[in-house]
Amino acid sequence: ESIQIARQNGNKMYLCSGRCRCHIGKPFLDLHMDGMICGCGTQIILTDQGEIFHRVLNEKEIGALRDAGRQAGIDILYESADRIGFDPYPPLQSSRSMKLAEVLNKDFGCFLSDPEKNGFACDKACVFVKERDKAMQLLDHLSMYMTAIDRGEGLYELVPKGISKATGIRTVLEHDHLPVRDAYAFGDSNNDAEMLQFVGHAIVMGNANPEQLKQLAEYVAPKASENGISIALSHLGFTDS
Repeated sequence: ESIQIARQNGNKMYLCSGRCRCHIGKPFLDLHMDGMICGCGTQIILTDQGEIFHRVLNEKEIGALRDAGRQAGIDILYESADRIGFDPYPPLQSSRSMKLAEVLNKDFGCFLSDPEKNGFACDKACVFVKERDKAMQLLDHLSMYMTAIDRGEGLYELVPKGISKATGIRTVLEHDHLPVRDAYAFGDSNNDAEMLQFVGHAIVMGNANPEQLKQLAEYVAPKASENGISIALSHLGFTDS
């Protein structure tokens, strides 16, 4: 309700998520925002115009990711606008990957596609690594193609070089002819850091992990589970009558 009131007051409201389009659930879609920045900036969809940007990994980038992951024995979760799933050939190594695969199969219809086949599409990826040395070797090998975001506990998010939530917001601001100084961003995780540093006003949720993210905040809102977004929108004047 707070989001709709903010929109009625003339504000543009966008969902900016690390998840690709297929992984964004109905509760978020039901918010009826002005658009979505998906997959850490890899895809931008406007409610009234449809897709205005989509960065898909090319064949060379996918091949480098696939080969490096398989050689190192590292679990790779491939994410695209319409499908999400693990590389089907190497057996999954971590218990975290196995649990996530079960959830994806149940809730999203986890796809099992061969990343060696022509037409394989991928916007970004996540890798699950038990050994830090292995992770550093893999990320170093892929650094010319992708930016790695450390999400903690052996999880690394891999996004195409030059793409981020910040670049997604910049594209939307340019499209709407709005200055960055007037942009507000809400974040709670490591993949939000660049976005929070980019916008004019950084709002960090009380449940932020890592805790250091709060150092970037103009305002620290209550936890999302404690109605933090609505409270923050009210505090910032977005829902004033």
